Amino acid sequence: MGFFDDTIEKAKDIFEVAAKKTEEVATVGKQKYDIASLKAKLSKNYEALGMIYFNKLDIDNVEDEQTRFTIMRIRENLKDIEKANDELLKMKNKKVCPKCKAGVDTKSAYCNACGEKL
Repeated sequence: MGFFDDTIEKAKDIFEVAAKKTEEVATVGKQKYDIASLKAKLSKNYEALGMIYFNKLDIDNVEDEQTRFTIMRIRENLKDIEKANDELLKMKNKKVCPKCKAGVDTKSAYCNACGEKL
């Protein structure tokens, strides 16, 4: 019976080691997920700060060329997005409300979102 008992003890030891490693892997995985979530929140906060700063800037009073260039690129991006949205609305047979920029059916007399007369 000594051989059988030794085999059972070794199996228990192996199981305990495997269980411990599995727990360690799960803990490390959770920690990595938590870090990634925190980094995502940080990126969103940086983006929000950048938007606040951008909206307060007057390009004519910006002396730094890199900042001025970045402002111009952002404004171009915004125009391109607006143009693409307008094209999409046209494909859907809609127009843009001049007040709230919502998509409205071309036959509508009033905006469904804000009530503006079109």
